[in-house]
Amino acid sequence: PSTPTSTCTSRSRTASTLAVRASLPVLFSYGGWQLVCYIAPNVQDPQRTLPRSIILGMLGVVVVYLSVNLAYVRVLGVEGMAAEPGFAAEVALRTMGPVGEKLLVAAMAVSSLGICFAIILATPGLYVAMAEEGLFFRALGRTNASTGAPTAAPVRPPRPGETQRDSSSAAGAADSRSLF
Repeated sequence: PSTPTSTCTSRSRTASTLAVRASLPVLFSYGGWQLVCYIAPNVQDPQRTLPRSIILGMLGVVVVYLSVNLAYVRVLGVEGMAAEPGFAAEVALRTMGPVGEKLLVAAMAVSSLGICFAIILATPGLYVAMAEEGLFFRALGRTNASTGAPTAAPVRPPRPGETQRDSSSAAGAADSRSLF
């Protein structure tokens, strides 16, 4: 038999777990805005453009997020959302039928790929900037002479145990030397 203390503890653990699970999609929906700062060297007039893009992008996300949540509440109600773990699919099914449910899955896949592409394209620029400042492996700071695109950062992370000095001495070798 459960005691009042164990029941209370069990309920608080369940509430904590639900709170964490509920906050993850919220945190994910606001993630990625910082990636625009990684491409600052490639932006014309970054002092004006970057703050504007961050603010407008965040406002756009807030509007979409609030609109979608309003739709969830109107279609299912708070009780329906709490009872249905896949409530987004249920809303799509109820409002647009089976096609809507499939469109939701496709939109989620495109969104996931979008953030993956943003990370893959933006992050090497950060490594290049750090390497140019002497804060990261100099070998990863090389760029293509004609395009300015990072050449080593996207394809070769530092090897386990490699120090900055090891990487810097390797950078002095001929450009035709393999990075792997």
